[in-house]
Amino acid sequence: MPYTQAACACKSFAMRMQRPAPSSCHRHLDYEAVALASSWDGGKPEMRSIANVTATLNAMDAERLQTSWQPMIRKAQRVASGQSCAIPSSKQRVAVLLVGAVRTMLEVSAEYATFFSSLRPLCASVSLFALLNIHSDSTGGWQAGASAPANASRAAIEAAISSWDLDWSKLALYGEPGASREPKGTPNIGDECPMFLSELPPGVTCKRYPWPGRPHNCGRAFVQKQFVYVYTAMAMLRRRELQRGFQFDVVLRLRPDMCPLQLTPFIHFALGRTHCASPLALGALDAIAILPRYMADVYASYWRSGPHCKQEVWAAPCDKDELFNRGLQTYMMRRAGVLYVNIQTVLREGIALRLRRPGRCEAWS
Repeated sequence: MPYTQAACACKSFAMRMQRPAPSSCHRHLDYEAVALASSWDGGKPEMRSIANVTATLNAMDAERLQTSWQPMIRKAQRVASGQSCAIPSSKQRVAVLLVGAVRTMLEVSAEYATFFSSLRPLCASVSLFALLNIHSDSTGGWQAGASAPANASRAAIEAAISSWDLDWSKLALYGEPGASREPKGTPNIGDECPMFLSELPPGVTCKRYPWPGRPHNCGRAFVQKQFVYVYTAMAMLRRRELQRGFQFDVVLRLRPDMCPLQLTPFIHFALGRTHCASPLALGALDAIAILPRYMADVYASYWRSGPHCKQEVWAAPCDKDELFNRGLQTYMMRRAGVLYVNIQTVLREGIALRLRRPGRCEAWS
């Protein structure tokens, strides 16, 4: 049933893991299930090994977790459950969202080819939707003022992607020479504009979105900007689904500046336990996510997590102040009720996730 403010209060209470829960909350949601889901956001329980992660995930009661799901999300999962892709042993049609600045991607193109080659035996198909920024990098946390590689041209990027031998790929670039610099002007994404334009307020054009102005009433400072691009890549994916008349089964989100060979054990582990109707999603911080298709739109909508943002039709109408400056896992749980397990938070051993700096791989900072 649709969420009421009382149900929102109960979910907030459970997510803070305050006990005992008011008896009235039990008719709105399974308090213990929500509290368990929320514990992954704060790094508890600490797993230390893939074996422990696997045992804990296997012990989760999917039916209990679903008590907090929004009705439209539950309906989408039930539809997926009736399809052949819901058989855990079945191979899935995987859509890869490669979103972010090019940075060192071309430096490790051969490693990406090896990485994608390792995925092919695990999947029915692998399709790529790449939305890449080839402008100078200005994010101080990576390398302040770093220029994009001299060879980061459209032709070089297209050649790299072609060498990865994927079943299908679509490339859209922004920050190309002649385009406005960010933040005054944003994605120059060519023919993908019409699909995304349908999501915009009147008078806001694709090239200006979301800066300047207040898209969907969001305060400028609180838009999760990188997820605007993830959302745009999802628009590319949806267009492909409409053209082909089917939905993908699993969505894999990656950043271009990773060390792909170090990712392989984690991605294989996550894909091995994710199918089109899986009751949860797996990820690592804001860089990697493996999601059943019906959860992917929830993930991509994280840019709406700021106060006053207009929410999707499936979202719970919980108090906007409760969502202020909240993390990805919290947004997905509060608005949709779904569980996003941040394995990087709870895992202390067993998987090495590395960023690719010029000439070397570095531990996640």
